[in-house]
Amino acid sequence: MLWLNLVRPCPAHRRCLLYVHNYHTGPSRGDKVAMSGGVDSSVTAKLLADPSNEYDLSAVFMRNWDARDESGSDDGCEWKKDWEDVQRVCRMLDIPVKMDTMLARPGTQVIVSLDRVPMLRKPLDSTKDQTYYLSSISENSLSRALFPLSQLTKAQVRNLAIEWKLPTATRDESMGLCFVGERKRFSEFISQYIVPKPGPIVDMTTGKKAGVHQGLWNYTIGQGAKMSGMPQRMFVAKKDPRANVIFVVPGADHPALYVEGIRVRNFHWIWADDEPPEVRPSGLKAHIKYRHCMTDVPCTVHRWVLCTSLFKFGSLTACRDTYGLHIIFHTPQKGIAPGQIATIYAEDWCLGCGVIDEVIRT
Repeated sequence: MLWLNLVRPCPAHRRCLLYVHNYHTGPSRGDKVAMSGGVDSSVTAKLLADPSNEYDLSAVFMRNWDARDESGSDDGCEWKKDWEDVQRVCRMLDIPVKMDTMLARPGTQVIVSLDRVPMLRKPLDSTKDQTYYLSSISENSLSRALFPLSQLTKAQVRNLAIEWKLPTATRDESMGLCFVGERKRFSEFISQYIVPKPGPIVDMTTGKKAGVHQGLWNYTIGQGAKMSGMPQRMFVAKKDPRANVIFVVPGADHPALYVEGIRVRNFHWIWADDEPPEVRPSGLKAHIKYRHCMTDVPCTVHRWVLCTSLFKFGSLTACRDTYGLHIIFHTPQKGIAPGQIATIYAEDWCLGCGVIDEVIRT
């Protein structure tokens, strides 16, 4: 569980004079707590099922895909095996199980003081860090969340599952989308649902057509284009959705693959009512992730003033300012494109996220 064990100065926000390391304002005794299946969730369930917690636990199993759409049978996803494992764990821990849609219900509202606020922190085991995916969570939702495994490594979780003889203790990790598979190309899967849209592949260095693609969705900025007949390996530098053109460059370190920074129009701060004050005068020194499987990199975050709407004031037309973020990397980064999620960190504290609108090149 999480304990109040260390008080330190707040690194990036004026709202709190102090924050407590691993401070948690989550569910109180008697509250309902929902969890799902898997080795990690099995250990979580065991920890929360301790009588001293007095939680009203319910296990929710969600079947998110019907494998019969691709194969005509239930084989492949092994959802039945997952469902059986969930039931075995819940029987062992005396937890009721629901195979149903999880509905939003009123929960305990936690009063948060100015010096003690819910915080989304990186876990001890960086290989199991899910803060990138959780960075859009609201302050209210975070205040009611539990992260019992945050101070355990994956090896420790596995050892606890074995020690407690949980049915899922020896299960392998699931690393891919079950309905796509780890070895099947995603383009093969997506082509079953999207009609091909052929267009030209253009060599950015010569301006000449170098090939034909079957859809922009089959290519990712910064990745190899896998083109035959070229003198050296080509990489995707840019995609033009309007013209349906993919631009490629030779070599993995071509300058066209790198960007100096990004702009985000609608950034979601987990503390939604107040952004870090450093953003405005001098820029907030922070770290950023623009992909899940990456080490965060240093950046400086500035407020970006936008004029997104005009309004009449007597005979004058005025602009109503709105704000976004202008983020500059301390070293150029590659493999970044509009539409990706940018998540900002102060030390190990996740501050929020936003969808990248523009990339900034030299």
